[in-house]
Amino acid sequence: FINSKLSAKLTRQLDEPLVVAGGVLPEWTLSLTREYSFLFPFETRFFFLQCTSFGYGRFIQLWKNRLSIENQLSSDDPLLQLGRISRSKILIARDNVLLAALRIMDDYSKSATILEFQFLDEEGTGLGPTLEFYSTVSKEFAQKKLNLWRVANFDEDNSYVTGLLFPQPVACSNKEKEKVVELFGYLGTFIARSLLDNRIVDFRFNKLFFQLAHLYARGEAVLQYDNMDEGLNMLKTVDEQLAQSLKYVYENRNNQSVIDEMSLTFVLPGTNIELIDNGARLNVDGNNVADYIRHIISFTIGEGIRESIQSFIAGFSKVFPYSNLLILTPDELVDLFGGVEENWSTETLYSCIEAN
Repeated sequence: FINSKLSAKLTRQLDEPLVVAGGVLPEWTLSLTREYSFLFPFETRFFFLQCTSFGYGRFIQLWKNRLSIENQLSSDDPLLQLGRISRSKILIARDNVLLAALRIMDDYSKSATILEFQFLDEEGTGLGPTLEFYSTVSKEFAQKKLNLWRVANFDEDNSYVTGLLFPQPVACSNKEKEKVVELFGYLGTFIARSLLDNRIVDFRFNKLFFQLAHLYARGEAVLQYDNMDEGLNMLKTVDEQLAQSLKYVYENRNNQSVIDEMSLTFVLPGTNIELIDNGARLNVDGNNVADYIRHIISFTIGEGIRESIQSFIAGFSKVFPYSNLLILTPDELVDLFGGVEENWSTETLYSCIEAN
């Protein structure tokens, strides 16, 4: 009951265009939605995000649409002339569409204009090609050759990452690191622009990606875990096979012969990245096996991906502050950016069949 009253009160505040556009929303609306977002349903919080983060023109357009739906404005009402948003029509070639997208994100990251796309030498214009652009670029960002994402062992024959997207750890001395970090910045800008222009993107992010992004946006360091089981369970959400292997190692920490047979060193499994200085020369034994596992967990969901996620946040914030997304949960963001699985169950298919 209290939640519904708060939600209704917040919505009434957002329905006052001069209050919102003038940036004089009551302090309680800002603090409650940020610190106690669970008090409000997703629809209310997303409406709050649209009203306060997408700029004056989009807010006025949103407000006019709501009034029009409620039949409070006639087509010749002068209020309809407020807040017209300009549109930029961009012609792109299908060849190397990702590179074209990166250039566009550079040019239009701070622009209030609505972006529309048309493919070179094709007749289609308007919403169709625009949605195709966002869908195509979404897929291109999932290319394995970009080295942005962890790749499961069973996924080796595919050119695209088909599992949940989570950053690949990058060594500080890796020559590819600068490129990877830069691409995560572009990804953040692309995601933010899709949200700003109400375009559908098609990503399957791991929830932990946004959990970490939220932590960094709040100024916190890394996810904390109090014991080995909790750390391994956290790692399991990213790489189940690696987590199971490390669990086996930990369970046999007192069996030196088993540990010796594995010939482990302080190097991140599957890479040549040293977890500590001269890690390749330090053998894992019963005395340091716990430290070895903690270093892997920390590097996999911490230091090894920190700069990539921080770059994503910075790129996103070129459009509007990522901190404004904190009113949405990681689960909600995963769904919002394409993570909702379509239901193709037998029951659903039967329910869609209509008898003649």
